[in-house]
Amino acid sequence: MDGRLNRREAEQYLFKVTGLDIAALGGLAEEKYTKHKLNQLVTDLVKHKESKHEE
Repeated sequence: MDGRLNRREAEQYLFKVTGLDIAALGGLAEEKYTKHKLNQLVTDLVKHKESKHEE
């Protein structure tokens, strides 16, 4: 086990963390993700949303 999640596990993790159904939005692009990479993706999405909200 290399600590990475497959695409479906990663989508389920993101749903648990954010409440977003990523699979319904088109799904994730890569086959494998680390939780660190998923957490970074969530952080980037929040920053993007905040910057859009400030405009």
